[in-house]
Amino acid sequence: MTTGLSKILEYESEGQIWKIIPDTKEQKIILEIRDGDNREVKFSALDYAKGAIIWEDLQFEEEWLTSIYGASGGNAYFFEFEDAEIPQPKGIIAVVIRDKDILWYHENYILEKILQKELLVSEEREGEKHFFYLNVDDGEIKKTKPEGEKTLTEKEEILSPLKYEEGNEHFETIKKFLNDMLNAEPFGIIDYLEINGLIILGFYKKDKNGIISNLLILNLEGEILFETILEIGLKGIGENIFSVLNNKCLIFLEGKTKVVGLDVSQSA
Repeated sequence: MTTGLSKILEYESEGQIWKIIPDTKEQKIILEIRDGDNREVKFSALDYAKGAIIWEDLQFEEEWLTSIYGASGGNAYFFEFEDAEIPQPKGIIAVVIRDKDILWYHENYILEKILQKELLVSEEREGEKHFFYLNVDDGEIKKTKPEGEKTLTEKEEILSPLKYEEGNEHFETIKKFLNDMLNAEPFGIIDYLEINGLIILGFYKKDKNGIISNLLILNLEGEILFETILEIGLKGIGENIFSVLNNKCLIFLEGKTKVVGLDVSQSA
C-alpha cells in the first residue's frame, strides 16, 4: 500500500541477490547475484537516481569464486577467493561502472579500505602483512601517505537504521504501537529510522511457516504511507532490512531476487 511515496527503482534478477553495494557519489548500486545451482555469480549495475539499468550479467574468468568489495567515485572493486566455505579475499579487480571496462587488476593485493582518491591495500610477505596506498585511477602505488582522507563507511550518504532489541524500552514502545495499529507481534529486533518527516520500521513476526520480515513507513502523525511483506518463511533474523542512500532513496529487497527503491526525500 502506498500513498504519496513514489517508486524510483525496481529490478528483478534471475538469481539470488547477495549484496547491494552503493556508490553514493555517482548514485549507482552494484548487485551481486548468485546462482547456486549453476555455480555462477553475475553482477548488475543500476542508476538509482534515474531508475535505470546501466548493465547486467557482468562475469569474470572465475565464474563462482568472485565477489564485490565496494564501490566509490564511479569505480567498483571486486575480489576472487579460493575456498567457498571460507571466502578470504585475494586480488583486486577495478571496474569502471559506466561501461564495465576493467580499469586495472592486481593479483596479490587485498583491499582493506576505500578512500576518496586512494585504496588502502595489503600484501602478505614472508608471514607479515605490508600496507600500501594505490591510486584509484591506475592502481599504481602512491609514494606518499594521503592525509585527511575519509573512508567510504564514514560518509553520511548511507543511512542505516537504529536497531532496538527485544526487551529494550524503545522496542516495547514500538511493539505496542504495531500491535494496536496492525495487530502485529514483532519479535527479536526492530529497525528504526526517522528521516525527512518519515518513520521507517523494519520488523519480524512469526507464523506457522516461519519468520516474516516486514517494512512499514509512516508520517509523524502516524498515518501509514507504505506497508509490505518483504519475505516469508525465513529461518532467522537477518541484518539491515533497509538503508537510505543520499538522504533520498530507500533501498530494500523483496524476497531474494527483487530490489526496490522508494523516494523518501520528503514526507507525503
